[in-house]
Amino acid sequence: APDGGMDMIEAIDSKGTRAQAQINIVEKAPIYLNPGGGIIRHSPLHFEAQTAANCTWEAMVDSTSIAVNSMVDGRAWFEVSFGADGGTDGKYSVTATVFCQGGRSSTTTTEFTLDRQPPPPPTILSPTPGSALDGGDVIVTGTADPSAMVEMMVEPTKYYTSAMVADGGSWTGSFYGLPSGEHLLMARSVDVAGNASAPTPGINIFVWNGTSAPLKAWPDYLMLPPMGAQQLRAVGGAPPYNWTLDSTASGATLSPSGFT
Repeated sequence: APDGGMDMIEAIDSKGTRAQAQINIVEKAPIYLNPGGGIIRHSPLHFEAQTAANCTWEAMVDSTSIAVNSMVDGRAWFEVSFGADGGTDGKYSVTATVFCQGGRSSTTTTEFTLDRQPPPPPTILSPTPGSALDGGDVIVTGTADPSAMVEMMVEPTKYYTSAMVADGGSWTGSFYGLPSGEHLLMARSVDVAGNASAPTPGINIFVWNGTSAPLKAWPDYLMLPPMGAQQLRAVGGAPPYNWTLDSTASGATLSPSGFT
């Protein structure tokens, strides 16, 4: 029968009862390879493969042969380093071939792009630094590389959210239920390979009438070098806030710009 053909056979017992069996004619050896291609940021890359039992494997990256570890049950695995010195960004082809009994063979090729370059940081357009916002639901807008997505975080509450970037480079994200108080908003871009940009400079925002939460000073523990300075924030409670220096053995002072 040709490849892809099918035969049916029957077993008939002495009482005339019949049982059928289906036979599929497969000329090519089955082949499965994982991962199956795409944009990656790690090299070397580990591959797992599967075919019929008692088959042999060959693998190549572009025109270079790769050692394959194989088992008699048809499983195999190998590692591919894309380029020299742990990898060079660019496009690569990985080809795997199996040879099985009866002269059967199959080949599969997958395409990979190694990309380890982080995207540029996004730009936050709103809210602007120093914004006083009424309510705990905050909408953030900005621009970024259209091939990336944007991840956002606010300190000290560590609320996280993300936003997809439109083709024109604009994005919009939302935080829901932020507590009243002073927050530091930051964002970063992450591309399809998983490379992350540096975070944006922090933007100070003040939320009025947000979600109720216990009063918290942030950071609540810090170590400063001599003549160092640190900005402190308060979240929760009932703003506005007043700061006092309860005790000091170092001669530290409070100022509107922070603890020094």
